[in-house]
Amino acid sequence: MAKRIIAIGDIHGRLDLLLKSLKLCGVIGSDNKWKAFNTVVIQMGDLIDRGPHSLKVIKLVNNLKKQAVKHNSRFELLYGNHEVMALFAGLGNNYAKMHWYYNGGYSVYKEWLKATGRDDYDNSWPCLPDFYQDFSPQGFYGKRLLQNNRCTLVVDRILFTHGGLQGNIPLEEIEEKVKLTFTQGSIDEYQTGIFSREGLFWLRNYDKYLLTKTCKNMGIKYQVVGHTPKNGLSVECEGKLVYVDVGINQNNLACAIEFKGDKIKVYTEKQAMILDEPLTDIFIPMVERPKSYPYKVPKYKEGDNIKLFSVNGSEFEVDFEILEIIKDFDFLWYAGNFIYKENGETKVETGTWPIGHVDRHGKKIQ
Repeated sequence: MAKRIIAIGDIHGRLDLLLKSLKLCGVIGSDNKWKAFNTVVIQMGDLIDRGPHSLKVIKLVNNLKKQAVKHNSRFELLYGNHEVMALFAGLGNNYAKMHWYYNGGYSVYKEWLKATGRDDYDNSWPCLPDFYQDFSPQGFYGKRLLQNNRCTLVVDRILFTHGGLQGNIPLEEIEEKVKLTFTQGSIDEYQTGIFSREGLFWLRNYDKYLLTKTCKNMGIKYQVVGHTPKNGLSVECEGKLVYVDVGINQNNLACAIEFKGDKIKVYTEKQAMILDEPLTDIFIPMVERPKSYPYKVPKYKEGDNIKLFSVNGSEFEVDFEILEIIKDFDFLWYAGNFIYKENGETKVETGTWPIGHVDRHGKKIQ
């Protein structure tokens, strides 16, 4: 068993906060080199998107993984839904390309254009083919994600995943499925099975009974997940689920969380907090939602029709009919019907979208 087990939540392109988080718990030194012995660090996925330095983050963690081995340590990286979108986009799935760009991939594209000497190029959708090629299984960044990332990890009877696991699915089967999907170029797997909204990388809706049963069947004590920002450490489902996505990017908060048996230690720049055993449901707030949050008041109202994605001459003409405005996970969301055409046929899907994305990219249809 490793001497130390440390988790770091969703980074989203914040190189500065990843370095600070690793320094807070003593994993790297002032020279940004690995120094911790007999330590397992698990980054919970979503290394990329939204922040300014996704490409630099990928390069850094690639180097740190190699350095960790020399210190009898491991730096484990989990796939998040943002890495999944990027890899499917790299494979050529057009819907993944669209979803990735509008869910934060635009920041990666902007960084990529600058890194390749094309920062004077139009950085709006659609992106250059070379960009997606770099995230293909043979591409510079795609190859590193495939080599370095994994879907699940069990350490000291604690299961670490990005979104969570419900059901009796062998972990080896999951790893093999994802590996084959990307190496064999199975682009039609996007948003199906394990890659669906209720799968390992997107799951948010938890069934306490099923979660407890899963833990019991697998012989694990509890699950640790990222993905859903909580603005603090949250233990739920009678101690079987620990959320560690504290909103590092949006809250400008460096944070690392250490697990030792049933004890949890939280490192931030302001303080270190310890939860003693037994592990019970609790929420420890670390930040308040910034008052300057730009999308507190929705730009659109119920009944509005929005042109959500529009690319001239392409199949990606998506309209969004707003049915209601809901609040969930401290965010406001539009709920409604996505209307688009596929193979000449009009299709309607019901879903939700954060008001920030709609207000930023959408345009009301008069």
